[in-house]
Amino acid sequence: MLHPYMSNMSACIIKAPKLCFMDTSLYAYLCEWQDARMLEDSVMGGSFFEIFVVSELVKNASAYGFDPRMMLYYYRDIGRKETGFLLPAQGALHSIEAKNAESPGRPTPI
Repeated sequence: MLHPYMSNMSACIIKAPKLCFMDTSLYAYLCEWQDARMLEDSVMGGSFFEIFVVSELVKNASAYGFDPRMMLYYYRDIGRKETGFLLPAQGALHSIEAKNAESPGRPTPI
């Protein structure tokens, strides 16, 4: 579960977390994708790529001894525009955007 990022961390309890399915192989099997071409052509391809990125970030954080639940968040504004993932580190906020496109465009400012 990814919790929303807010400057007031007690407010995070009120907002809904984002549920991420971490096993990409099982996800592909449940969607009945038999090969990579089916995945590329699917409308769920972007979601699949986002799940892959989240799972890699979680594995990386765990490998370095960090609790990913305490350092990986998502951001959604009042207009329900979502900006990938946020990683607070060393007093700064780093945005990670996961787009399944050849030219994903410019990052959304926070």
